[in-house]
Amino acid sequence: MRTGEKNTGNEYYEILSDENDFITLISTKGGNFTPMHYHGSVELLVCTKGEFSVRTSNEIVTLHAGDAYFFDSYETHGYYGTADSETYILLYADSLFNAFRMHYGGVLPTRMQFVERDRDELIHAIDYAYSRWHEYNDFMKRGFANWIFGYAARQCGTVKAAVKKENQFVLAALRYIDAHYAAELSVRKVAAELGYSENYFSYLFNHCVGLRFGDYVNGVRLRKMDEVMKKDPLIGVGAAAQLCGFGSLNTYYRALKKMENKQFSQGHLIK
Repeated sequence: MRTGEKNTGNEYYEILSDENDFITLISTKGGNFTPMHYHGSVELLVCTKGEFSVRTSNEIVTLHAGDAYFFDSYETHGYYGTADSETYILLYADSLFNAFRMHYGGVLPTRMQFVERDRDELIHAIDYAYSRWHEYNDFMKRGFANWIFGYAARQCGTVKAAVKKENQFVLAALRYIDAHYAAELSVRKVAAELGYSENYFSYLFNHCVGLRFGDYVNGVRLRKMDEVMKKDPLIGVGAAAQLCGFGSLNTYYRALKKMENKQFSQGHLIK
């Protein structure tokens, strides 16, 4: 994702976020839905209006204006917002965030709630930075991010980073799918590759990811098709579909229709 772009709902592994100097500030408005995904950057999400729900590998939390949520690097997460929601998302390279880890001996709390005065100060600072973001040089962007993280640490404290077993499972599963999306994939095959029984893998995947295995895989394949067709506008839909793991055009069109027809909401996330 780039600054100011609305997420399409098909981003799963954000490879650009793994760059050592990566930093960006994103604004999302109304009905944003992003299935479970991961990246090498840390991520701070600040809700400024409406309700914005966050899903991790083991919980769903609804944020309101002035609430924030912190994701450590490679922590799988997804989110969706109500039609009137407005949220800022700050992505910051893990290598740049190391200075914070060394200074505080930990990371920000997962969920943060700011009192009204602190909330207004925080939102005002982000509003201003976002309005001028295209004018900021790299040092100004880093300075802003460091101020935000420092402000959050002053108001909410810090905690030691926790290792979550569920997150390790999801990360392994999503990485495998991202690397093998063009091949024939099934719950049985991926479960065996990762050392799980078929039933337990299916349970964990549905519980942690919030989407059924087949729907998630098809979502990845649709995103890959977008990339292929943008790189080669002359390639046919059939060739692109086959290249990205769809067995036939009918399979591709069914997956596309299902994705387009979904009205993404809390009810569509498996609990």
